[in-house]
Amino acid sequence: MTLTKTEFYFWKNECKVEISSNIQLDSLKCGPSPNYELYVIINHHGSYVSGHYDALIKDDSDNWYHFDDHSVQKMHHTDNLIGRSQSAYLLMYRTVKVKNDDLKAGESATANYRLQTNTSEGKRIVDMLDKTKKKDLERKNNPGQAQVNKSKEPGQAQVNKSKEPGQAQVLENKPADAELRSCHIKEEGCAVLNSALRSNPSHLRELDLSQNDIRDSGVKQLSELLKHPQCELEKLWLRSCGMREIGCTDLSSALRSNPSHLRELDLSQNDIRDSGVKRLSYLLQDPRWKLEKLWLRSCHIKEEGCAVLSSALRSNPSHLRELDLSDNLITNSGVNWLSDLLNHPRCELEKLWLRSCGMCEIGCTDLCSALRSNPSHLRELDLSQNDIRDSGVKQLSDLLKHHYCKLQKLWLRSCGMCEIGCTVLSSALRSNPSHLRELDLSQNDIRDSGVKQLSELLKHHNCKLQKLWLRSCGMCEIGCTDLSSALRSNPSHLRELDLSQNDIRDSGVKQLSELLKHSQCELEKLWLRSCGMREIGCTDLCSALSSNPSHLRELDLSQNDIRDSGVKQLSYLLQDPRWKLEKLCLKSSYIRYTYYDAPSSDNVYQRENNTEELVTSFRKLHV
Repeated sequence: MTLTKTEFYFWKNECKVEISSNIQLDSLKCGPSPNYELYVIINHHGSYVSGHYDALIKDDSDNWYHFDDHSVQKMHHTDNLIGRSQSAYLLMYRTVKVKNDDLKAGESATANYRLQTNTSEGKRIVDMLDKTKKKDLERKNNPGQAQVNKSKEPGQAQVNKSKEPGQAQVLENKPADAELRSCHIKEEGCAVLNSALRSNPSHLRELDLSQNDIRDSGVKQLSELLKHPQCELEKLWLRSCGMREIGCTDLSSALRSNPSHLRELDLSQNDIRDSGVKRLSYLLQDPRWKLEKLWLRSCHIKEEGCAVLSSALRSNPSHLRELDLSDNLITNSGVNWLSDLLNHPRCELEKLWLRSCGMCEIGCTDLCSALRSNPSHLRELDLSQNDIRDSGVKQLSDLLKHHYCKLQKLWLRSCGMCEIGCTVLSSALRSNPSHLRELDLSQNDIRDSGVKQLSELLKHHNCKLQKLWLRSCGMCEIGCTDLSSALRSNPSHLRELDLSQNDIRDSGVKQLSELLKHSQCELEKLWLRSCGMREIGCTDLCSALSSNPSHLRELDLSQNDIRDSGVKQLSYLLQDPRWKLEKLCLKSSYIRYTYYDAPSSDNVYQRENNTEELVTSFRKLHV
């Protein structure tokens, strides 16, 4: 604990500070009242204009030392340290070590927790837990306060973390969360965490230890907490923790002894393999188990593991809402097993991610057939980086035109689709256009003819698409013209557009500019990386944005030969006070920088002198 005095504010604060050797805080819920002892005093001698600092520090043997520049001397007379001091401006206190013999019954776990905080990992964890306790007390003192939860999508960093967006909760007696993602915690730190949480397990609802190298031994420590009868943990994220089959076995065993509370489990990027999934499957078929979200991305699962997992979920299918098996080589046979689950009448899966699973046309046929028999629940589907080709897309289109299908997000990046597949897909979506909000067809060779068919969907009055990604689709000027014309007839919904790595050139950018200047266009993110744009195209783009500048937040013009004249046009736009751009990327033979949030030179990385005018514009930009 650190106490500071405001030392300077145009003059030196000369008031005296009362120094106490010990401080006793009010009782905390986790255990007895903590007692703090003084061990550091930092002094300032002199005035506001000039002066000198020194420090007094006590070691673990209660000996005081005087630190003065390079001089360190042991202090033999310390009676005058306690009392009123004019030079002291920073005091540091530490918790008094508790002896187990002095503890009351039921407080030994808390003492063990405090005794282990001398390690660096223990201190880091304890700091996080102390913040959790403080928030918990604040919530109790303000029972009527409401808070809006932020969303956490699986597979995303940030950081990263999964609550329903837009949902408000009343925080009366709201349980605590512990977010320790990427904190360099290892097995030792996991032992400290387990000891601390077991002393008061009933309040914790969310625990995120992702991207910490805790390994199987750390997971075993955590499992002791999970099997505690008072543990009511609802969300557990252990992404990329170095866990293997043994750790998954310990975790599953612990959860089986206390299965009714957990709702979300993320074990992605751990090498648990088929044997680990088999252990987890014993848990999944428990009727008391009510898991809603399961993420197993990149866990080295193959057909056998997918078969066992699907069989377990079929015996208890009604609760699961999200399943991520991306980056596992389950192939067509694994997808066939999964289709049996999706075909179950009580299966209400809403989000399914199968990116890069080794699926081909046959697997896509089985999957779509299962979904057609039970189409009303699915909202998100990711089949990206699977070689399903036009024949697989045709099977998917039969699902999309089903009047009960309410799919909102569809990702088909790099699926081997050509013009024929795009034509069939667009036709299916036109027959049922009102639900789709996100569509990713990037890295498919659909060309201008495919884009033309897609444009017929976009101009439909019931189409409410918000995000469209068409990166590297073989589009040229003609396709961009058709796309822009369609979007101009229905401009109010689109928020993100990616046309990067398409050879649309200046003439295509000019057609796109007509969309951007539309009064109802509210586009927020526009990516035009490597589109063959030159100075003329940049001029048209800036002119369009100047007539409608208030919505755009991200702009990527990287790898376009816009040169100094294009930069100059962009600089005029950046000085517009209505402009609220948050992220700008320009990477080419002349310019290389990325701009985030605050306009300062620290966020601009220069390579050529022709960026000087642009940097000046950023400094004038108000965000």
